[in-house]
Amino acid sequence: MSGNGENSKNNKTIMRSGWMFKKGEIIPSWKRRWFVLDGMEIRYYLSSSALKKEQQGTITLFNPDSNQYVKTIIISRNQKAHHNLFALGFEGQRFYLCSPESSSMRQEWIEAIHDVINVHKSSNPRYSTFSPLALSPATSPPPSNSNRKDTKPEESSEESFKIDSFPPELAKNLQFLIRSHLERKRFLETRRKITKLQAIWRGERSRRQTKSLFSIYKRRFKIAQELYNTEQSYVGSLQLLLEMFVKPLLEDSNILTQDQTRIMFSNVEHLVILHSHLLSKLQERMDRWYPQQRFGDIFCDKINDFKTFYAQYVTNYEKSLAMIKNCETSIPSFSVFLNDVSKDSRCNSLNLQDFLIMPVQRLPRYEMLLNDLAKNSPVGIVDKSELERAVNGLRESNSFVNKYTQEQHSKERIRNVKDKTKGKEGKMLYQPGRELIREGYLFRVGTDGVDKKMYGFLFNDSFMTSKKVSAGNLTQRYNFKDTISLKGASLALKDPTIIGSQSSRSTLADPIISPPTSPRGSTPEGFKKEGISASPSFLKTVFSGNKAMNAESSLPSFCITDKDGKSFVFRCETANERKGWVNAISSAIKDLE
Repeated sequence: MSGNGENSKNNKTIMRSGWMFKKGEIIPSWKRRWFVLDGMEIRYYLSSSALKKEQQGTITLFNPDSNQYVKTIIISRNQKAHHNLFALGFEGQRFYLCSPESSSMRQEWIEAIHDVINVHKSSNPRYSTFSPLALSPATSPPPSNSNRKDTKPEESSEESFKIDSFPPELAKNLQFLIRSHLERKRFLETRRKITKLQAIWRGERSRRQTKSLFSIYKRRFKIAQELYNTEQSYVGSLQLLLEMFVKPLLEDSNILTQDQTRIMFSNVEHLVILHSHLLSKLQERMDRWYPQQRFGDIFCDKINDFKTFYAQYVTNYEKSLAMIKNCETSIPSFSVFLNDVSKDSRCNSLNLQDFLIMPVQRLPRYEMLLNDLAKNSPVGIVDKSELERAVNGLRESNSFVNKYTQEQHSKERIRNVKDKTKGKEGKMLYQPGRELIREGYLFRVGTDGVDKKMYGFLFNDSFMTSKKVSAGNLTQRYNFKDTISLKGASLALKDPTIIGSQSSRSTLADPIISPPTSPRGSTPEGFKKEGISASPSFLKTVFSGNKAMNAESSLPSFCITDKDGKSFVFRCETANERKGWVNAISSAIKDLE
């Protein structure tokens, strides 16, 4: 810092001028300014030239309202490398911090200011009768921005002198000045405490946010590491399946035919290619890891591939297990092959079925890991939205694969039943869009009072009953008896309250054909027409023909009435079986509405 301080003795107006550093009040930073002592004012400028245009402020040396002169205080403590500090100000008001180049210049400035003040005091008639400097025994407070140690609180002005000794008007002014000074001091102290508390709160909030963010990024890295490690293990298992099972069986046609091998392993080769590419992408991201590393975009690009390849694999999974079981029992060389491979240490005690189930479990695992990764991604990073989109895509892929698998299994089952069916119903069994929902044994209530054990097939558009030709034959064949269209049909259950109000001689018209007196589509007497979502009520009395049976010998029953008013009554062996049939039939009827 260059100090150009000088005494202007020849100039009657300017007593002293020079460079000093001044600390700002609003923004507590140090600025270099050109100071000029002119009469009872000290003005400061940006430079020593063009003084009138660049004036930055004024420091008055006398306050006529309170009859106070400015105080100069030498500060010996270091303030950010400013060693030659002194302060200018009035009691209870702002103090200006200034720093000349050297201690000698500081002393010259202070002496020049005192000389000007002494000259003014000699010509001030009010100073001899009342001097504000005598009102307070405490020394002038240091500047508010300095890091001073706490000093002993000032004694109250009432204890320093007796106000009663002054004239009433002057005593009133003194009391006002004292209160103003104390209120100003309390205000500044309160503001200082509030500012300190705000700083402490902001620091604590910042530390908590940093700690929370660090914890989130730590969990995010662990989840990403688990995703990468499990993918690496999964790809290794697929490659091992391909190397130790698929390739040897394809090369040695004496064990299995190529068709049998293809059915057994489906599209494993495509899954190996797909996930090898996925693993390389994950490895690139992990090698360049940082807390906001992206993963969601990789999986968003693979959603369509997941749907295509996994739908094919999962649909074939049941066939694969059936093929393995069949080949183990019918082909001894295949059993020997599996036994030899299981002894290899690379298999790690896993058999063929353990390897084949891994792809079935992989997509749900992706959804779980990416969902955890999205939850542990802070709001605002790009990867969070991409991860959420990838999770939604994987959820849709899982739903699509499951639905596609069910449809394929249903179609396969329909084809198998069609091949084992006699009559024209079997030829019309397979229809576009038809799905098999439920099948199993149940009893049909006949008009002759005899319950006939039937095998029912519930499709999404109809309910069919059939009779097995040979119950003891493994290759059973089906002979269809009745086909009930579910479009416009209604479902009814026996209401116990109605049974309790009926006499033991109450009769019911033919349950197979609705009575002539009842309108078309009505429910037989004693049956309560249930809503689609109604839970089944348990039957206490079952009617066969025109005879009522005892409640103790009855079984849970339900009645289906088609759109033409024809009714069919069925019984189940247990209440849970009836509940399953009723819920399935109700859902099918609702879907057709």
